[in-house]
Amino acid sequence: MAKPTAVADFDTIYLNDPDGSISGNITANDSADGGAIYLRSLNGSTVGAKKGLEQITIIEGTYGTFKVSPNGNYTYTLHPDIKEVPAGGLVERVGYKVSDGGGRTDFDYLTITIKGEHTKPVAVNQTVEVSGNFISGDLTAENHISVSRLGGENFSTANHNDYILKFVQPDGSTVINGLYGDLHIERSGAYTYTLNEAGLGLTEAATERFQFRIYDDAFGEFDNAQTTDVGVLKISIPALSTPDLLV
Repeated sequence: MAKPTAVADFDTIYLNDPDGSISGNITANDSADGGAIYLRSLNGSTVGAKKGLEQITIIEGTYGTFKVSPNGNYTYTLHPDIKEVPAGGLVERVGYKVSDGGGRTDFDYLTITIKGEHTKPVAVNQTVEVSGNFISGDLTAENHISVSRLGGENFSTANHNDYILKFVQPDGSTVINGLYGDLHIERSGAYTYTLNEAGLGLTEAATERFQFRIYDDAFGEFDNAQTTDVGVLKISIPALSTPDLLV
């Protein structure tokens, strides 16, 4: 039987992460022929297993403390004196050994990058105009919802996957039915708005409004006011059913 295979693990912690801690599982991406795989040591210290697979062993790192179990679960908590980090961050790199329970082992590393405070995303209100072919009726508006970090760094959600956009008004799934059209929204923030029959029958210009919320996936708390923000997408629709636009 071949020895187990350990695969390197990577994680990131920010100075303002809740409780100054992150959690994960070291052996989740490791494998063994027999199926079972166990964490035997971390950073040169043995991981205790006499009390079962969930027994916790405390092991000190350079910048933080690990609480690990034979099943691979770990929690990493920054030392209280880590109040700031250099621009490039700090790196906690510890070796670990896994076993298949039959004496065969493998070795790899867990690397945790320590970064400064993770700032709240800021939603940017947008206004776009519907454009397209008036005669065939396929009028659409295509764009990206934008966000920016505090400090003025602007970018689109399509270029920063840590930020997730969720529509909250109207509340719906990927396709959201508005008053005058349907909004097709992707997780990246890319969207297409297509007029419906009511929109195509407008005799006066109108505006369709959608409220959206973005949140920082690194914290995993959608309703946390410290890590979310709300914006409004406004879509301007011209009057379409006028004589000069009809044939």
